[in-house]
Amino acid sequence: MEKAKAWSVLKTWVIFTMVGGFFMRLWQFVFKRTTARLGSPVMSVGMTGVTMGLLFPPQAAAAAIGGSFCAMASKDVLPTLRALGLVLAFTGVWQFIFTGVLYGGWAGKLGTSALVANLIYRAVANRRKRKQEANKPFAEESQASYVTERKPSYM
Repeated sequence: MEKAKAWSVLKTWVIFTMVGGFFMRLWQFVFKRTTARLGSPVMSVGMTGVTMGLLFPPQAAAAAIGGSFCAMASKDVLPTLRALGLVLAFTGVWQFIFTGVLYGGWAGKLGTSALVANLIYRAVANRRKRKQEANKPFAEESQASYVTERKPSYM
């Protein structure tokens, strides 16, 4: 595949993955307040799949469905829209790699792409957190963990 076409396909996968992920979170946000069943993660992914399948060509819809799988992650795992957007972009890249554009494709690539992207994000976020904790001054840690013994009143 020529370079220009490969970049075009990659951009398409990333964009539609992000569209699907943000649509899923929007659906969940809107319907979780009114109808809990419609706002569940599984129903949100299903409705994202149906909506994207009706609106876009099959390959773009598949990328959007992969993005919705990624957006199923808990808000504890992906707390901000920025984090979600970053993971969705990673997911789009992994979908591009797994589709057979670069290698032979196989089944299960949408969920696998979402898993790989989430794992990469968590590894980077945890490493950054450990680095920040390591840079804290020693005095703060020692004061927080310092326990004093109280002398009995009869001494």
